Amino acid sequence: MRRFALVCLGLWLAVGQSSLAVSPEKMSRPLREEILACQPDSLISAIVHLREQADISAIDQQLYETRASRAVRHAIVVGALRDAAEKSQEEFSAALESCRNRGEVRGYTVYWITNCVVVHATARALMEFSDRDDIQWLEKNFKVRLIEPVPIKGAQRGWHFDDNHGVPRGIRAIGAPRVWYELGITGAGRLVANLDTGVDGVHPAVSARWRGQFAPAVECWHDPVYGNTFPRDFYGHGTHVMGTICGNSLITNDSIGVAPNALWIASNAVDQDVGPEVNNDILAAFQWFADPDNNPYSIEDVPDVIQNSWGVDGRFEGYEDCFNLWNNVIINCEAAGIVVVFSAGNEGSSPQTCRSPATAAIDSVTMFAVGAVDATNDTIPPYEIASFSSRGPSDCPPYSAIKPEVCAPGVEVYSSVPDNRYEWYSGTSMAGPHVAGIVALMRQALPDAEVRDIKSILMRTALDYGPAGEDNTYGFGFVDAYEAVLRVSTNRGFVQGMIHDDSTNQPIQGASVEVIETGHGTQTSTNGFYRISLLGDSTWTLHYSAFGYLSQEHELTVAVGETTALDVQLTPAPFGILVGWILAGDSIPVKGAAVSFPSTPLPTLETDSLGAFQIQMPGDATYELSASYYDAARDTTLFVATGVTTEVVVYLESPRSLPVGPDAYGYLSFDRFDHGNVAVFDWVEISPSLGGSGTIVSLPARDSSGFAPMPFPLYFYGRVFDSLTINEYGWLSPGISHDHSFFNFTIPGTQGPSGMFAPFWDNLHDGTDGEICYYHDSVNCRFIVECNNFQYLPPSSTHLTFQAQIYSSEARPTPTGDCEIVYLYKRLDIPDASTVGIEDPTEAMACSYF
Repeated sequence: MRRFALVCLGLWLAVGQSSLAVSPEKMSRPLREEILACQPDSLISAIVHLREQADISAIDQQLYETRASRAVRHAIVVGALRDAAEKSQEEFSAALESCRNRGEVRGYTVYWITNCVVVHATARALMEFSDRDDIQWLEKNFKVRLIEPVPIKGAQRGWHFDDNHGVPRGIRAIGAPRVWYELGITGAGRLVANLDTGVDGVHPAVSARWRGQFAPAVECWHDPVYGNTFPRDFYGHGTHVMGTICGNSLITNDSIGVAPNALWIASNAVDQDVGPEVNNDILAAFQWFADPDNNPYSIEDVPDVIQNSWGVDGRFEGYEDCFNLWNNVIINCEAAGIVVVFSAGNEGSSPQTCRSPATAAIDSVTMFAVGAVDATNDTIPPYEIASFSSRGPSDCPPYSAIKPEVCAPGVEVYSSVPDNRYEWYSGTSMAGPHVAGIVALMRQALPDAEVRDIKSILMRTALDYGPAGEDNTYGFGFVDAYEAVLRVSTNRGFVQGMIHDDSTNQPIQGASVEVIETGHGTQTSTNGFYRISLLGDSTWTLHYSAFGYLSQEHELTVAVGETTALDVQLTPAPFGILVGWILAGDSIPVKGAAVSFPSTPLPTLETDSLGAFQIQMPGDATYELSASYYDAARDTTLFVATGVTTEVVVYLESPRSLPVGPDAYGYLSFDRFDHGNVAVFDWVEISPSLGGSGTIVSLPARDSSGFAPMPFPLYFYGRVFDSLTINEYGWLSPGISHDHSFFNFTIPGTQGPSGMFAPFWDNLHDGTDGEICYYHDSVNCRFIVECNNFQYLPPSSTHLTFQAQIYSSEARPTPTGDCEIVYLYKRLDIPDASTVGIEDPTEAMACSYF
């Protein structure tokens, strides 16, 4: 330490008198250029790589040959990395401390994922470090660049709910549902990760899958930027990526992820400033991923795969093409048992456009780059390469390695974004997580699968697109989750065969083959063929069924590595007849309503003028029935018996079937489409000019009212009245009112009478043929007021005829003891902007229909 201090002081005196002489042997070009351009005492953040590095290549090869478990591999590799760093960094750290005491070093951070130290030191000190024998290389500190999503022209964005209603097209295209349903593999028990902009930890599609729900948060969320202890995503990109890897909404039970039962951890170190000059976010993130709980002997915290949607190249200031600083870090992570996946970049379609580190080709599977295809055409292959997808060959010497390795869906990919929303993004950042999800499925099938074997299988099972063989557009081709999982699986056999109609011998498409013991299965193709993989040397019970047929079960034994043939003839089931009626309100038939039977191939029916429908269907079965008419709908379940007619009545429900209100007092307004206290059109003609028995209300002048005694107590908003005011403008008022305003207003309000029944309040008059009358229907205990043949002002051809019927509280009891009021309309020509409803006598409450 004393020798170093004297050298440090002597160096300061020397450079104080002359410019720095920079040697290129141990320094990257960007760092050399910065040193030459600055003063000797200028502070620079740099990464110092020590000469001694653990021989991970030899260790990895030995572990591969002995087929070591992940646990053994992780313990040995992480232990070797830690030992190499601790031993070689001791002397250099002491030198750094000495220099820091003299102001030449502001601070530093040591790393073991690769043996290096990030230092914030003067240019003078960095020059001295390059002369040390234990130092191999110095790099300028850096920040990475996010692979931004490609804008989607004309696509809808920003949904506040999961409107996917199933599985996104890209997930279907890679065959993930076959892995779930036929093999019973969903990523359960596996751990995935992404190095991105973060993850929204409360999003319903990913919140339940965060490992931090039951493990220490420090092992499950790494935030070198903001220091948050709970997952956050202020950009949205990382949440979208994680949704594609393992998203599964517990609200809608829709899987937007390839491995919907996998857990996740994450780091938000991408596309952020380096932060403190003594740190490097990417190095810290990879070191954390390699051993989140700082215990080499545990692997429950270690991810199976890390998805990376970032990279750099010569287009970014301070970088060169084939920037290889991260290579050793990634190699060490993979040696510890973690598959590292990189999105290729969105700089296509020119050649040599893959970003670093995706462009590197250290061996046949490293680095593993993923390009993007357009799988939006309802999953009908082959899929075209996305125009933006970066292409090979590699721009690293010798400039001939083929890139990318594989491709996956990357156009208009549907996934989660912050604030409980879902959006469509495009980019290779959307393709990479499809592959990461497949890795999780493969690791569930074989937890100790080697990293290089997993990547090799992904390439060998890919569907070859473009020119035959590997090419610089598609790589080896389009990933196939089902074949990849089968290839990595062990101890499995197959059952295959044809399913036919017993009476016609025709193949049955879409027949189901379910494994009783697991609950998983498959369906037949267009020619009735099925094939299913099962654990070998085991006995299984297969359940065969198809809509309209009697089901069968067969027990058989499956041998490892062999295929058992089993053809099945299904017998058509006997039928029953279903007759139904679709109604609105309590009894209004709905013509043109759609009637469907989800999860069956039965056609959608349309009701006739009576709201009726009829269909013949397989009997002795339970069905879901869905009826709809515009915004009105109703779902129900029913049983259809064999050989008989089953009848069903369905009442539609919609916002229009709900009453208006209640207001602050408790009044509700029901119309004829509502359930409960449905308004019934029970018109009683009382107009004398039409033969009725009503009493004419003689109005003394225009804009005036008449008055009528009530034959029973009029209880209204808790008050009682014995008379009723009847106004020409289509309103009634309990008691006596002398209001003469002819304009209608919104209720409640101070305009108009104090307390109001408004069957149709507007600028009306009775004209030459109109009349107002009232009548007491003593049999039904109601008081009726009719406005017959009224007109709008000024006089026009539009006419209105309507009634207000007030029922005695004894005849129709209500919860509050108030009277029930019914409005009926016989003729309405252009309702215009009238006011319809009731208002209390204080003008503070109202139940307003219009």
